[in-house]
Amino acid sequence: MTTHLTSALTEYCERWLRPAPAAVLDVGCGAGESTERLRESGYSVVGVDPAAPAGAGFVRSTLEEFGVEDAFDAALAVRSLHHVGDLGAAVASLRAALRESGVLVVAEFVFEALGDATEEWASERGLAAPIDPGHVVWRFEEVDAALLAAFEPLAREPTGYLALEAARPELEAEELEAIASGRLPATGIRAAYRSL
Repeated sequence: MTTHLTSALTEYCERWLRPAPAAVLDVGCGAGESTERLRESGYSVVGVDPAAPAGAGFVRSTLEEFGVEDAFDAALAVRSLHHVGDLGAAVASLRAALRESGVLVVAEFVFEALGDATEEWASERGLAAPIDPGHVVWRFEEVDAALLAAFEPLAREPTGYLALEAARPELEAEELEAIASGRLPATGIRAAYRSL
């Protein structure tokens, strides 16, 4: 399990899923850890990623080029939409992949929240620069605007990101407390949307 696939994130994602064996699209599945975890919970899951593992239930493709024959009940996009090549095509592909009233769950970092406060917080704890700007193609505000044009918003939950990105989960509670008190902006977000 990667540092980003925490129990809190897993719980948030599964909160929005229909009961197993609902059909779930795991967008940006990487090595397939989240895909396998969902399968172990009884879901029918397809993981899509340009570097997806070979084998049944995985598709090596970008989201923009991904095509489906049977629609999904839900899609999870964890740390993936910020670096798609064509945001409009990616959102259209997500919309086409979901059944009517299907749910999209997104977990992203909020690159635009980075600034002096986050740099200082990270530096005081010996963390490297929080997020490499070269890694970000789309800011969350751009991703969110594109999603809101195609989906109905259901929920949004600001959260931390700095500790997890630095592989320092022991700092997560401290980061969340700093966010709750207003000393630190939320650099992460969890959100759910429903297909129209």
